[in-house]
Amino acid sequence: MSETAATSLRPLIRDAWISVLGHAEFTDDDYFFAIGGTSLDAIRLMRSIGQATGRRLPVRTVFEHQTVALLDAAVRDLLAETPA
Repeated sequence: MSETAATSLRPLIRDAWISVLGHAEFTDDDYFFAIGGTSLDAIRLMRSIGQATGRRLPVRTVFEHQTVALLDAAVRDLLAETPA
């Protein structure tokens, strides 16, 4: 497991949510689409997280893991199993 994959990505994911959604009025357990996220926002979100981690990440990840907390765990898992 890489150092990035072992470390919580919540601050990075929160920052990406704030940037994409245009507000910080959410908790780590709020659902992305319930607080204003759209399909296009999901693409932007995963592109932003991918750029920050240096990996291309599937957009479906945010559809399957719609909270900051769940997305943090899912992205760390993807980084751990995907070669750089």
